Amino acid sequence: MPNDSQNYEQRMRRLLPSHVGELGGDERHWLDEMALTAAQLIDAPMAQISLSTGDGQSVVSATGLNMTWATTEAAFCHHTVLSGDTIVVDDSAADPRFSSSPLVQRGPQIRAFAGAVIMSDDDRILGTLCVFDTDKRAFLVGEVRSLERLARLIAGHIQTHHAAQKAEKAERRLVEAVDALPDGLVFYDDEDRLVLCNQRYREIYAESADLIVPGARFEDIIRGGVRRGQYPEAAGREEDFVKERVRIHQNPGDPIEQELPGDRWLRIQEGKTTDGGLIGFRFDITTIKRQERELSHLAWTDGLTGTLNRTRFVELANNEFKRSVRHGCELAVLLADVDHFKQINDQHGHAAGDHVLIELVKRWKTNLRDHDLIGRLGGEEFGILLPETCEVDAFCVAEKIRQQTELVPFWYENTPLDITVSIGIGIISDHTESIDDILLSADKSLYQVKRTGRNACLLLAA
Repeated sequence: MPNDSQNYEQRMRRLLPSHVGELGGDERHWLDEMALTAAQLIDAPMAQISLSTGDGQSVVSATGLNMTWATTEAAFCHHTVLSGDTIVVDDSAADPRFSSSPLVQRGPQIRAFAGAVIMSDDDRILGTLCVFDTDKRAFLVGEVRSLERLARLIAGHIQTHHAAQKAEKAERRLVEAVDALPDGLVFYDDEDRLVLCNQRYREIYAESADLIVPGARFEDIIRGGVRRGQYPEAAGREEDFVKERVRIHQNPGDPIEQELPGDRWLRIQEGKTTDGGLIGFRFDITTIKRQERELSHLAWTDGLTGTLNRTRFVELANNEFKRSVRHGCELAVLLADVDHFKQINDQHGHAAGDHVLIELVKRWKTNLRDHDLIGRLGGEEFGILLPETCEVDAFCVAEKIRQQTELVPFWYENTPLDITVSIGIGIISDHTESIDDILLSADKSLYQVKRTGRNACLLLAA
């Protein structure tokens, strides 16, 4: 059969998992006030609240007793815990459970005792509330009921305090976990006001980080970021950008991509929560975007000269043709073919031929604008697209390129190479139906130049 100590330890194991939590100064003061209230309520000179810490000792709030904790053997609460219910003793000196206690034999010479269990809602023992008297007395039923009601009040307060501590710890853990994420995370409430975000989120939006504070509206954060240059794509269309971003944010769907200063890119994934709020993630895809751009560049360009390849040149030329038709703009195309290029390869080797093509492109670009396009359409044939360029200006550009090619010698391994180029010109007209018509016109002009002597520029009459 288990002895009293074993029974007591079994009772102690029924404590709440985290016991009663940590008691701060305010909580201890409140318990002191409750002990005093119990003494006054029962008209007893002494009262004690004992909350077990689970290690054989008790955290004590007391009035009229000069003690802060008591061992199991000396504590009146020991038998209250064992009983699991209210215990009342009219004469402790005559009760074998208490007669030998130093609290009875010596100071404070307790004679009467009433103790109520402080019990949680799920029947776990948190501690005891006891009142003591130095005289024998019979506690009234009403006094005992009042003691039990006060014990329940204390239990409710302790549980609330314990729950608040758990919630606070849980919130701290959540914040720590959120801050540990490598990606940006943000929460907005059902009024689209910021609830929580991690440090990474603020680092991502560095230009507007000080605006990202709890309670701030999403639209205000975005608008402030636009003013500070947080969103490069908003330049020149600020208000439209804000409206569109807010609309997408409030109606989340598929992920979107967002450009940030410094050629940085994000993938944004947002979704609604069950309470009408919103959770959003920000993933840095800068490396992916740059790799995609590099792959696109490799797919679009000629590996030797760095110019556009034929497919990409024709695609962009077609886009420019459509724009020119839409806005009634001029448009010209030059087709330049290196004269007698095969002889260069035959006499000096293919490395010399490659060198000539690379140097030609470098020279020609000095006569072109940033928005002009140049592409390698064949072995030694290049196309040059000149947007918003009339017939006269197109001829001037072609002639500059021809002269620059002819008059400045090319050198390869200390050997001068005389290079010339034939150029055919095609322009948009009222009868032009597609970019192919312009390219065909330029090709006919080029053929005529080559047929009549080369090293010249020509635009055939429509």
